[in-house]
Amino acid sequence: MTPTVHLANRANLALLKPGAILINAARGGVVDEEALAEVKRSKGLRIAIDTWEGEPQINPAHLDIADIATFHIAGYSRQGKERATYAILSGLEQHFGVPICKDGLAGPYTPSESLTAQSIINSYDIMADDRLMRERYKDFEYLRDNYTLREEC
Repeated sequence: MTPTVHLANRANLALLKPGAILINAARGGVVDEEALAEVKRSKGLRIAIDTWEGEPQINPAHLDIADIATFHIAGYSRQGKERATYAILSGLEQHFGVPICKDGLAGPYTPSESLTAQSIINSYDIMADDRLMRERYKDFEYLRDNYTLREEC
């Protein structure tokens, strides 16, 4: 068992304030989904789940825990992939002390447009992915593997 399995367990989840919002976009299994169901009822939590315990086999009962359910695609935007690639390449450049890319990656990553919460909301219909997840949760791997990169803005 890894140290992150059920890191958000019954005891930790019980510490959440009533009405808190919990988002799991980290790793499946970090949140104890059985305990989450109990705490949700008692505390009126709002929950978004992108990474699932046991994925790609999702417990369909756990879909009911989530107010928003997606199929492990939180970082599947072009801008998200650019930021992740930049972070990896920057780390390699720093570690080895040599430029990795000929065209250079000097300076911090800056997106082509300024990101705001409203611009992201306007660019992405998360509820469409939620409906797809609920309708086709058994196709989790297919949905994830064939997901088209979206634009954040």
